[in-house]
Amino acid sequence: MFYKNILVPIDNSHQSKLAFQKALKVADNQTHLHLVHVIDTRIFDNVAVADDEIIEKVSNTIRKKLEEMVTIAEKADIPTNYSIEYGSPKLLISKDIPQNEHSDLIIMGATGMHEIEKLFLGSVAEYVAQRAVCDVLIVRN
Repeated sequence: MFYKNILVPIDNSHQSKLAFQKALKVADNQTHLHLVHVIDTRIFDNVAVADDEIIEKVSNTIRKKLEEMVTIAEKADIPTNYSIEYGSPKLLISKDIPQNEHSDLIIMGATGMHEIEKLFLGSVAEYVAQRAVCDVLIVRN
């Protein structure tokens, strides 16, 4: 099967870097990659006031990393863009972003969280695999 639009969630974990590498192997110059980092807004629920300066610094750091990855993909002759989204990673990655980007495949790491975070929040990869609006490829070590 030939995929035309591949979504690759990036959270700067080792697993998401492996997913990016897998996407480069699956894609060709007729495939479009869309890299996305979702800033989980739930972390701001416990903070009295979300400091815009902190959010901007985090976004700039993420943006630089995504731009580096776009450069790598484009050197491999794979058209690539990126976005930074805000909200629930589970919901955005499984439905909203793939629909907006017309994704026909999501390639993501098995987990980007520590075990304790998974216990309380659940695995984003597990949620996406069960509820995504397109095919999902989960990359493991």
